[in-house]
Amino acid sequence: MIVGGIMFKIGDFSRLAKVSVRMLRYYDELGLLKPAEVDRFTGYRFYTASQISYLNRIIKLRDLGFNISEIAAVLNESDDAALLARLELKKQQIEEEISNDIKRITDIEQLIGSIGKEIIKMG
Repeated sequence: MIVGGIMFKIGDFSRLAKVSVRMLRYYDELGLLKPAEVDRFTGYRFYTASQISYLNRIIKLRDLGFNISEIAAVLNESDDAALLARLELKKQQIEEEISNDIKRITDIEQLIGSIGKEIIKMG
């Protein structure tokens, strides 16, 4: 048990952090967010309030489009320069995806325009 720290059962921690119990179990299984303690008799998982900020980092990275292995790599990064390089790489990947999406939208707009012209020609 962590001395002097408040411990929360997984359900309580889930409500505090606004993350499902299922997601907490998944993060535990992957090694992203291990409980501070697991009762060896009941298997109950316990978390500390300080783990909420760590969980929030995981959620933020997920929301930014990082996959699980990328999140693990970012969280294990102790060097600011390497962390910035990972973030910059993700930014470039997203910019490339946006560029590709814009190209697809342009192609769709051209196809829509050509279909309209064919209908007019046929009439």
